[in-house]
Amino acid sequence: MKNTFSDDLFFQTRLQAKVAGELQGEALEDLNATIDQSPEAAEEARFSHRLAEVLRHEDKFKMSAMLATIIAEEGLPPSPKATGKGNLKKIFNWAAVFLVVSGLLVAIAYKMMTPSELGTNRALYGQYYTPLENVIVTPDNPTGLEGFDQGMAAYDNGDYAKAVELLSSYYQQSGDANAALFLGVSHLERGDAQSAAKALQNGIGNLPQPALDACQWYLALAYLKMGDEVLAKGLLNTIQRDGAYGKKAEELLVEIGRLEE
Repeated sequence: MKNTFSDDLFFQTRLQAKVAGELQGEALEDLNATIDQSPEAAEEARFSHRLAEVLRHEDKFKMSAMLATIIAEEGLPPSPKATGKGNLKKIFNWAAVFLVVSGLLVAIAYKMMTPSELGTNRALYGQYYTPLENVIVTPDNPTGLEGFDQGMAAYDNGDYAKAVELLSSYYQQSGDANAALFLGVSHLERGDAQSAAKALQNGIGNLPQPALDACQWYLALAYLKMGDEVLAKGLLNTIQRDGAYGKKAEELLVEIGRLEE
């Protein structure tokens, strides 16, 4: 059976949040249930965890350890007997190992961007990013949820550091997807796209429209700023074309396509 989870954007965004330790509440329970019930999902989760560990501890990995792992998993041709051609065969054996290692490194490097490409993506991000307007909490229309109201007051005042502190605390206690949405935008306002992505991932699947489109839009922008055009495009393609972000999503998809030409 073909593994469809590698192409499932909803599954992948939650899996990334789980690996990063940021997925919580019902979102985490739903993902764990999917992994428990599907061997394909479980395999995708194991792969993502291993890749995250490699990238997280990349500076600590030695080439010998990488070779040992690859040899154990892939195997090598039988060792040549000591003959006049033994050295030549050893060279071919190590060449095979080198090709396997090179393939692994290429797969990892595929997701990495050059400084110039990152600069271009960030410029495109700056062109399309505008902060999300608060249409939930106003002085005349408080929600009655003290932590959320205080966080949104800081958000409205442009004190995004305070907004991050308060909305993060409130989200930890409540799992409120609305708090995750504005927490993510607060992180973007502070220039922290990685933390923004982690927060916004928790909003996906738990927000009604049009808030869901807003969450997808800002998560796409966070990925764009980090240089992940694949996930950015995937999210932009899920935004309703007749919604508030539909036209901008189409325009940004075109711009990203031009960068790839």
